[in-house]
Amino acid sequence: MYRARTSYLDPADVAHYERNRFSGPLGAYKLRREHAAVGAALAALPRNLVVLDCPTGIGRWRGTLADRGHRVVGVDISPAMLAEARTHAGGVPNVCGEAENLPFRDGGVDLVFSFALVKHLPRSVRYGVLDEFARVARIGVVCTVNISPPLLWSWAMKRAPRHRAVDRAALLDWAQSRGMAMLDFGRCHTPIGMERCLLFRRTG
Repeated sequence: MYRARTSYLDPADVAHYERNRFSGPLGAYKLRREHAAVGAALAALPRNLVVLDCPTGIGRWRGTLADRGHRVVGVDISPAMLAEARTHAGGVPNVCGEAENLPFRDGGVDLVFSFALVKHLPRSVRYGVLDEFARVARIGVVCTVNISPPLLWSWAMKRAPRHRAVDRAALLDWAQSRGMAMLDFGRCHTPIGMERCLLFRRTG
């Protein structure tokens, strides 16, 4: 079973990483792009939803979700991360669990929000995790995914199976097979990056 390596980082190290990542003019620019893409995706959805934040990490997206009236439930494999998240957002329910086997019933939440997880997953588990998101989400899934430009996809497919980028057509096929439409809200971080913020929304 695959487990995201970041789930085992010390929360203090993660907080330090976040501060360094978004420091200075370039960091502030990246942060603005992240929030613009995520904000556009969330704006396409109703307010006041029950949202599963997976993995919640130290809870840095909880304020953004709460600003739209969403009731957030945090899920992470790391008890240390969940403990750190509670210091940032007391009163938000937290569940220790794995993305590959979420401890929720079918349609148990309205929306799954997953920032910067899928891009780290190897091919062998990527669609299994997306299937879990689709299983528990009544309305849809907001997540970020590295999408290879068409000219790079054939090259990427020749690399080892751990290659993290995804073909857009394959993602679209997956979404349609699960009764979802795929909406793309643009790049995160930089205009030349591959990470994009996607909304998979049920059509039925």
